[in-house]
Amino acid sequence: PSAAYRPQRLVLNYTWQIPSGSMKGVAGKLASGWTLSGVTTIQNGTPMTVTSALGGTIFGLYYNTLVFDLGFSAGLFAFTAAVFGGIGNIQGAALGGLLIGLITALWDGYMESTWTQVIIFAILILVLVFRPTGLLGMRVPEK
Repeated sequence: PSAAYRPQRLVLNYTWQIPSGSMKGVAGKLASGWTLSGVTTIQNGTPMTVTSALGGTIFGLYYNTLVFDLGFSAGLFAFTAAVFGGIGNIQGAALGGLLIGLITALWDGYMESTWTQVIIFAILILVLVFRPTGLLGMRVPEK
């Protein structure tokens, strides 16, 4: 069988409407309407393919390091770029990646670089507060 062969796969998708209780005032407004959701995948087969191992090896050789969470920060920045620009929008993700790169380069060049990730996520939070769908994301009407 191929490396992608997965004879058993279970995908669980769940949502839970969190009860707000009997709070009143500002606390009641903040606590009401929250939903917790998640997706869990359980599967058997090869946990890592040749291409993912090769990609991690090339990344590690380029940066001359090898640790267990090697691609985590790169993946986090890629996800942040997609959210920043608008999920599901390729141009938005590209714009988000460009803006994150510019912010990182400018901040590292003129300010203390230990605060770069804090600034990027603070800007992301501000963008999502005022534009919840991202910079180029569009609202989709509910069915």
